[in-house]
Amino acid sequence: MVQTRQQVKREEEIDQEFQRLSGIEIEQTTYQQNNEHIVYRPISFTMTEKLINTILSNNLDKLPKFGGKSNENVNKWLTDITNELNMVKLNDQQKLSVIQTFLVDDARRWFINNMSMMTDWSTFSIQLQKTFSSILHQELALKQVGSRQQGLNETVLHYYNEMMELFDMIDLNMNEQYKVAYLKAGLKISLKKEVMRRDPKTAAQFLELAQAEEKLDLSLNIQMDNLQLSNFDSLAAIKPSIKVDPPQQRKPYQSSSKFRCYRLGANDGTALANLHHPSLIFISTCINNMKLCAMIDTGATSSLITMSTITKLNYQDRIHPQTGEITLGDSKTKIIQYGWICLNLKIKNLNCQIRAIIVDCLSTNFILGMDFLRKYKIEIKTMQQCLIIHHQHQQLYVKFEKSNSVRLAQQCTILPRCKAVVNAVVSNIIHSNKMLLNVINEKTQQYKRIRLCDGLVNVKNNNLQLTIYNPTTRIVTLPKSMLLGTVDHLTPNVYCSTLSSNSTIQHIDLTHETEKKSIEVADIITALTQHLQANQLYYQQVRDLLQNHSILFDTSKPRTIKTTVHHVINTGNHSPVNAKPYFKTIEQRKNAQQEIDKMLKAGIIIPSHSPWSSPVVLLKKPNGEFRFIIDYRKLNSITKKDSYPQPTVEELIQRLGGHSWFTKLDLKSGYYQIPIHQADKEKTAFVTQDGLYQFEVLPMGLMNAPPTFQRIMNNIIGYKRWDYILVYLDDILVFSKSFD
Repeated sequence: MVQTRQQVKREEEIDQEFQRLSGIEIEQTTYQQNNEHIVYRPISFTMTEKLINTILSNNLDKLPKFGGKSNENVNKWLTDITNELNMVKLNDQQKLSVIQTFLVDDARRWFINNMSMMTDWSTFSIQLQKTFSSILHQELALKQVGSRQQGLNETVLHYYNEMMELFDMIDLNMNEQYKVAYLKAGLKISLKKEVMRRDPKTAAQFLELAQAEEKLDLSLNIQMDNLQLSNFDSLAAIKPSIKVDPPQQRKPYQSSSKFRCYRLGANDGTALANLHHPSLIFISTCINNMKLCAMIDTGATSSLITMSTITKLNYQDRIHPQTGEITLGDSKTKIIQYGWICLNLKIKNLNCQIRAIIVDCLSTNFILGMDFLRKYKIEIKTMQQCLIIHHQHQQLYVKFEKSNSVRLAQQCTILPRCKAVVNAVVSNIIHSNKMLLNVINEKTQQYKRIRLCDGLVNVKNNNLQLTIYNPTTRIVTLPKSMLLGTVDHLTPNVYCSTLSSNSTIQHIDLTHETEKKSIEVADIITALTQHLQANQLYYQQVRDLLQNHSILFDTSKPRTIKTTVHHVINTGNHSPVNAKPYFKTIEQRKNAQQEIDKMLKAGIIIPSHSPWSSPVVLLKKPNGEFRFIIDYRKLNSITKKDSYPQPTVEELIQRLGGHSWFTKLDLKSGYYQIPIHQADKEKTAFVTQDGLYQFEVLPMGLMNAPPTFQRIMNNIIGYKRWDYILVYLDDILVFSKSFD
């Protein structure tokens, strides 16, 4: 057999290897089992480790890749990838060996080109951040931190985590004091007061305090919600009465069961599926010549009517007392039962008799239940939007009454002891003037922690405006579509609304208030005229003049001038400008908030949701107090200038020449008396670390404020400014050659 050279060479190598191995002497040893080196690893442990590694590997596959683009945040990506690699217990050298898997595009090419200098994980991290970090991300994070506000339904923990991520983008070594300041500035108002009072020093302390306050606030809200009438849409049972009528007074309709159940219809505070086509059924009825809208409820075994309606009907003497209470399906919420009453009800031309249970409050004033439907053989035709009453072999068709319910157009937040003008939606009325607004009953208002008043309203495009007052010391948030009341048409000769005689109205001593104001105004007039006491004739004439116009010297409350000239902020088509709040110490923030509270109470400013904002500056006065100033420089830079002329010093001095009698008047808070154009109010918004507000009147610091003020003053004075009056903004000088 012929062999090739390679085969011959391989056989020689094999022979040499056999010879080498045959020369090795193997020492004979006694085998001893060493228990110390035996590791017991159950199969379950091994399977668990494999499962964990599988899960971690799947998570790594889902991690985002980094390509080095301008819109990618290298710091956030590096933090996320490091955490994931640490979870699979990779050391720094192993991290460096696998990191190329998560790099794409420019970042991957950069890594390959600089692989020689990537000696360890720390070097890679530093070089990656140095190459791909952008000042844009830091600036964006800084802007977000300044404007970030905790959402209404956002938890403290979620808000805290997002803020901490922003802090890391700005500076990994950010001072704790700055972190806490930013965290408190964006905290929701309902939690802010208590957290600021506890004054946390670190971000961790802030989280602990804010979460504790959040839990307390949540528990209080849950307790309040359990009392609200919005829970009425459930099954309820009337407990056995404390006082029971004698057997002979009982009517055959009563059930022999221990409890009688009701399902109450409308649910206060819950939006209807379609405001213009509500699912609730109402019909028009008449009791004692009073029109009453009754709700048909097939889930109620008996008819119900509220005590307030009985009072309006003046039927208190017809009540059959049968005290008790209705317990709702949640076994907690209860409403009072006063008794029952027999009512003569008129529907179109049909006279009906119905027995109704009188209760404390309902979501509607009158409910006709199954007792009424069975007695008069009611047939409900939902498609035809009517019901048929079968009576004495006749059929009476009754159309559904359109429910003119008034509901909140959008969610509304009202500060403590403040009022708010809100937009409301009317379901079935497009345009109508002078309609009577019947607000929800007083009991419901107490549950909601608000106050409303009946009155006349104008409806336009299914919308109207009304005022809601928050008399409590807590912030009240009202949900969208909350029921506020109903509106009804009035006859042409009736344009009035009345207050119920049994309403609880706090007594106000108007006489005492008037006397107090009179004393204050008298003191002001005395101070203004005391320098004339040397000449009693002059003194008495001037004093009488001022007293005849004493209302002008009443500075107890701010006033807005009635004028057609409103201040306008003309910014053209420029997009809104905004700025983050300037950092302030706790003392400065307290002083700023005190000034804000004063202006809120006076109606000078209101809370805002404006896209515009300007920061606040506090300047310390010589007496140690702070002056509240708004930095409108950004807004002024885009505002078109108003060139209305201002008087010069030379002109004023020349005009006063030859005169010897002068009276100087200075308007109190003159700018705050000037109205501002409605569309431009949001541009006056200013921001602090504690909130965003906007002016309702002209603030100081705006570019065209002096021209507007001078224009209004010249219009008021008219031609008299050439004869005996000089006006420079809010300073008025009356001049004459003699006292007369």
